[in-house]
Amino acid sequence: MTIENPAPAPDADYPIVTISSGEPVPDLAAIPRAQWRALLRAMSPGGREAASRVLAAGGDHQAHFEVLVLAAEIADDERMERSDPRRRFAPPEVLAARAPRTPPRRIGRRRASVQLNVAITPHASRRLDRAATHLGLTRTELARSLILTGVQRILAVTDP
Repeated sequence: MTIENPAPAPDADYPIVTISSGEPVPDLAAIPRAQWRALLRAMSPGGREAASRVLAAGGDHQAHFEVLVLAAEIADDERMERSDPRRRFAPPEVLAARAPRTPPRRIGRRRASVQLNVAITPHASRRLDRAATHLGLTRTELARSLILTGVQRILAVTDP
């Protein structure tokens, strides 16, 4: 039995077999296999498992196996995304504010950059080093990015 658009997923554009832990479980047997990866990717791991169980209960063991393989691949992809330090620790604005490693010293007769010296404690220095390592940046690149991002945020709030 297929339930069309139950309350938990009124915008679902696929046939739904049941609801598992509040998540709609798609009727994969009625959906083209080319769409399975995208649909399973949008689901929780428990939802993926429920979808594969529905296929197994229906007797389509080949499709059940394919869903298990897809679910494992998606889980691996998600693990890799979570383990990428740049995605895990850095907010997008820090990555976007990443400055060049060696800024030019002069453009014509005027300076293209201004040097800023900041004194921090040895403990803060070690923490900065650890954070920079997690992001794959040098400590100078991270400090520059944090300063520029902080200034940008302050000015966005204070300037009209």
